[in-house]
Amino acid sequence: MNTPESRHTQEACNRAKVRWYVLTLPYCHRGPARGLEEELAWRRSHGEPEFEYFAPLYSDASCGGTKNARRALYFNYVFVHASEAEIMRMKTRRPLFNFLRRVTEADGGTHFPYLTDEAMANLRLVAEAYSGRLPAYVPQPGMLRRGDRVRIVGGRFDGVEATLLRTPSSSRDELAVCVDNWMCVPVVHVAPGHYEIIELSAEGKARYSVLDNERTTARLRSALVCSLSRGAADSADVELATETAMRYGRISPPSKVLKCKHAALMLQAYAVAGDRLRLGDTVRSAELLLREVDAEQSRALLLASLYGTTQSHREEALAAVRPWRSEPNLKKNKRMLIEWLDAIENAINN
Repeated sequence: MNTPESRHTQEACNRAKVRWYVLTLPYCHRGPARGLEEELAWRRSHGEPEFEYFAPLYSDASCGGTKNARRALYFNYVFVHASEAEIMRMKTRRPLFNFLRRVTEADGGTHFPYLTDEAMANLRLVAEAYSGRLPAYVPQPGMLRRGDRVRIVGGRFDGVEATLLRTPSSSRDELAVCVDNWMCVPVVHVAPGHYEIIELSAEGKARYSVLDNERTTARLRSALVCSLSRGAADSADVELATETAMRYGRISPPSKVLKCKHAALMLQAYAVAGDRLRLGDTVRSAELLLREVDAEQSRALLLASLYGTTQSHREEALAAVRPWRSEPNLKKNKRMLIEWLDAIENAINN
């Protein structure tokens, strides 16, 4: 039972835990690490316990002239690895440092915002990548919409997990490392094909709308047919397929119908991109999925994708759409799937 006494005990435990707490300084305060260095020097001279902190700088050449300025990468935020109690003691000597506002937990308890060790490791990856002469900017929170969580692959930001953001006035992708809901650090110079989606945004009704994106699916279907006709895909089709595989290969839809759409998309992407290893893995997963799915359109889509990418399951694919050919008012999705399957059949036989 959650009593005031138990909450008091829990909050006392929180105050004693060593975590990466987030501290702020007044706006435009300069040299946030200097106060922490002075505090560490004081503790060493008085035999007090020391602490670790994280307050990286970056080189900013956008301030005018040819001279670089060293600025705080995370602006007026610093991260201190200590307990609440230790930080409170420090604040008696360094009152400029402040915690962020307390967070209320589901059970009624409260704690100051802190980062997990994993989140801190991610931020340090970003800081290391910004060690050179790179521009930086601050996205205005009111102008951004949170999107999919991604992991950057390759380049100086390799391994960094970030959030895909879009401004309403632009279709250009923006990546930012978001810490809870209180800070965004931009990640610049990352091309669209250099990150993979590891979690789709939970906001909005169309969370898995990418699997029904007609522009992407139509282009991939056309690319697959062309590669079957010519014996190989052209560079533009390979680029499309590679980017699709990179972006969406790791998502895991919750329902069987969505799993079928995802598997069909990945079969086409891996086949056109020429990724035989991942194609083989996806074929095995798709064949297992066929045993579990009863929805006729999902089965037909998966069978057509298997036929087009492996030339197997031909009879099953043709049989799945055969009853549709005599339907008087054929739905658009069924009609497009029949046309695609016929195009696959012609490309393979000719």
